[in-house]
Amino acid sequence: MKALKRKYSLLNLDGKDKPTRENLIDYFNSPIGLLNRCKSDLETMLTVIQSPEFDIHEIRESLQMLKEIISAFPLENKLEEINKLKTKQNMKVQIYLQILRLKEFINKNAENLLRQKF
Repeated sequence: MKALKRKYSLLNLDGKDKPTRENLIDYFNSPIGLLNRCKSDLETMLTVIQSPEFDIHEIRESLQMLKEIISAFPLENKLEEINKLKTKQNMKVQIYLQILRLKEFINKNAENLLRQKF
């Protein structure tokens, strides 16, 4: 995904190849883009878990929303199990593992797009 974002930035700098830029924008706004935003939300959640300002119930609510989105994709989704964990510290490792699963899925998809279009 990073390579596609960098490609878009380079294309945007020189203002050329408008069709490719539009294709990339469509890709970023596609379901895979939504999945990438979920990954980013989970990464933010890893930071939030460290803060005493957020209690475990707020984290569980956020996980529940993300679980519904991620479940639409053909990848392993452990957010329900994470939601049942008793402490934020126990959640932390499992959220990190879920992020790795999402990255792998997103990067394979992005790699396929790079092979097909670029």
